[in-house]
Amino acid sequence: YTVVAGNLTTGCTATMTASAVVGLSAQPAVFAVTGGGNYCIGTGGVHVGVNGSTSGVNYQLYNGFTIVGGAISGTGGILDFGTITTPATYTVIATDIASTCTRNMAGSATVASIPSVTPIVNISASGGDTLCSGTFTTFTAMPVNGGTAPAYLWKVNGVVMGTSAAFSYTPANTDIVNLTMTSNAACATPATVTRTSTLTVMPTGTPGVTVVANPGNEVCKGTMVNYSAAPVYGGSTPGFNWIKNGVSVSTLPSFSYTPTDGDDIYCIVSSNYVCRTAASATSSHIMMTVDEPTNPTVTIIANPGLNLASGQAVTFNANVLNGGANPSYKWLVNGVAVPSATTANFVTSTLSNLDVVTCEVTASSACTGLTGTASATVHVSGVGVHNVVLVGSDISLVPNPNKGQFTVKGTLVSNTDQDVNLEVTNMLGQVVYTTIVTARNGELNEKVQLGTIANGMYILNLRSGSETKVFHMVIEQ
Repeated sequence: YTVVAGNLTTGCTATMTASAVVGLSAQPAVFAVTGGGNYCIGTGGVHVGVNGSTSGVNYQLYNGFTIVGGAISGTGGILDFGTITTPATYTVIATDIASTCTRNMAGSATVASIPSVTPIVNISASGGDTLCSGTFTTFTAMPVNGGTAPAYLWKVNGVVMGTSAAFSYTPANTDIVNLTMTSNAACATPATVTRTSTLTVMPTGTPGVTVVANPGNEVCKGTMVNYSAAPVYGGSTPGFNWIKNGVSVSTLPSFSYTPTDGDDIYCIVSSNYVCRTAASATSSHIMMTVDEPTNPTVTIIANPGLNLASGQAVTFNANVLNGGANPSYKWLVNGVAVPSATTANFVTSTLSNLDVVTCEVTASSACTGLTGTASATVHVSGVGVHNVVLVGSDISLVPNPNKGQFTVKGTLVSNTDQDVNLEVTNMLGQVVYTTIVTARNGELNEKVQLGTIANGMYILNLRSGSETKVFHMVIEQ
């Protein structure tokens, strides 16, 4: 190309110096940008390239208008710009080395980073955390980051039970349920996780309750008693309602108070046990017996009586009032305890004249330490003397029955002067009258006046140095 200049006024022209030569060069061939896509953070990125190239042409990767890395010379084949980790949209421009002609390659490659996720799987049972024996139960997988279609594998005690999101069976206590989940979520790390659950299967039970009174249901007046309840199948937080004589008095597991005789105590327990068959249970009733601190009253009865021959066996029996159900006994002779004599009866044949037999009784009442005593004095004649009428003796008691006034008269076996002991006892062995009179030349004629005395049967014991005689008489005032 040349240029001619012309003056519009004068019409003069002139050719400009030099010239310009214009040549035509071909553009680089068009190839498609390849690669890109999503990658998981921490895994190294993705590749970007072109699916072809031409020798003599350089190829440059761009992130927008920013050059990425160095240009790559064409080889006539596929080109790879390496691993790209920066999220962006990438293009490629080709430059002909000889003509410097450039051309955009077709398309682009988008690189995106995705954060890693951690899959988790839990197990849910249709009956909740606590399972009841014999209950058909459905177990369901509860996935987190499982993706759109996670894969499942269920096992019970190592045996495969299913591959769905749920399965059902009737569990037993200590069964081991294992669930394996494989996630198809993007960037799941790790892709496969497991969950194991050891089952607690509780038995079905009927609530019950036992109550205990301490120190017991029989106490001494004024004693504080503590009542405690022991529930069965009551659950983790059972409710308590103590009833005294029909009135609610406490809602605690135990309570204390000072009872009175005849109080009626029981407890109602409401259960929150999961596998219960009833909502509540009622205990048995505790009927309180409150004892008054009363000492036992003891009387001693001797059989055949308190007037004995030497070596004669006698049985002492203790009658007890206010002794309780099982009083304890201790027999003593002249203040010395008799070994093994610990029952209501005491039998002996070794007593001497005027020995004192005592019985100590300790009550079995809840009022501890309550005791009562009674004593009896025995009269033992000489060897061979018995409570029978001896030959030559005609002692009599008249009248009989009487009103507490009578006469003892007659002749003793011995016709010498001698003292005669007269002793009247009731049927309990208690002495109500005693005196000593003198029989002159063996003759006895003594009037006895007992005074005010209750009606009933009495015993007159007559003892002298030579004989002993026993009269039974009736007092009728």
